Amino acid sequence: MAMSKLLKGMIAVFLFVWAILVVHMFSAVKDSHNQKLSIEEARSNLRRTQEGERDVIPKQFATEAHAEPDNAEVTREAVWEVKGSRLRAVFAGRKLPNSNALQPEWQSFEALASPTSAPAELKVTSIPLFELLPPPDRAVVARASYGCTLKGVKQTQLSLLLNLGCLNGTSAEFLAQLTHQDDHYMRFTVKLWSESEKWPSFGVLRLWRFHGKNAVTETHSDRNEETAEEINGLPVLLNRRFFAAVEHPMAVNTAEKIAGKLWHAPAGQIEHLHKLPRPTEDAPWQYG
Repeated sequence: MAMSKLLKGMIAVFLFVWAILVVHMFSAVKDSHNQKLSIEEARSNLRRTQEGERDVIPKQFATEAHAEPDNAEVTREAVWEVKGSRLRAVFAGRKLPNSNALQPEWQSFEALASPTSAPAELKVTSIPLFELLPPPDRAVVARASYGCTLKGVKQTQLSLLLNLGCLNGTSAEFLAQLTHQDDHYMRFTVKLWSESEKWPSFGVLRLWRFHGKNAVTETHSDRNEETAEEINGLPVLLNRRFFAAVEHPMAVNTAEKIAGKLWHAPAGQIEHLHKLPRPTEDAPWQYG
């Protein structure tokens, strides 16, 4: 059947318009697909960014799993506290120069406020946990905590145990402990032993020391101070608020006595270590 020129023209126009519509639809589908891909890619990038942010660990908490460049300056510090309803002791880990090792030390010791008493604090900031010194007759500078750095920590609200590795194969444990939440006193213990046959000749273990000037009242074996026997090493009352003592019959209290009851840098220590056999892990020195 022959088609007229008009019909042929209409068919040609229809095919042309249909072709344009097909191309337009394909382009729209492609744009929609690309847009969908872009949205998914954006979401994926966002997820990666968020995950990346979660993986970014502050330098002070970085571990071997998140290695840092050798030239990176890392500040690793830690703070631990032992706190009851009446007392609070705070210790800090100080980063040693050019090292990531932490050397624990005192930060504060305080009696908390109560209905019957105001808060009070001892001057202990930056004082070593303990000090090992040569025998009293040797004028050699003390080594604070004998170069001890932190190896491990065990902590509860009422106790803190620090495992320390020290110079010349010396190991130590420092324990701060409250027996009960409402205790009026806190006990501190130092345990020392040697991992090496080369044991330095220590003579003095200083267990506590306080900064600056303190009003110190010495306790006596008799209520009458005039007739009481003078015994060095008995508990002392600091600033009319804190008792401090080394629980050992051969303990000694030392200080620069300025005038009357005013003492500078009072300390409590053991001074006969050089007469003892080398401590071992099975038979350590333990004082508090």
